[in-house]
Amino acid sequence: MIDLLKYKDVIDFPNPYMMEYPPGWEDIVIDLLDKILEKNLECQILQIKEKFGQLRVYYASSHYDEIKELVKNAELLCDSTCQISGDKGALRNIVGWLTVLSDEEYEKRTTK
Repeated sequence: MIDLLKYKDVIDFPNPYMMEYPPGWEDIVIDLLDKILEKNLECQILQIKEKFGQLRVYYASSHYDEIKELVKNAELLCDSTCQISGDKGALRNIVGWLTVLSDEEYEKRTTK
């Protein structure tokens, strides 16, 4: 679970529901926030979520290009990281629902 106090200067939303992403992506999200803090970039994260099997990060920053690059790298990592386990995964379509799953997690959801 993310320590919201550690990232209080970066995260700009009082509602924890504005930060809904799968558990398998937790390390990637934390790494993104750490990099923003380390680089001391002025940034306000407005929302972090999963949509159509991809990470979405909405933000406002005067360092737009630098933040955009960090976010893009996090998005690319999530594209190949299982949303459940954090293992290597691929985008899958399960009855119209797009999700990034490892082979093991995919099999659990498609085998009867």
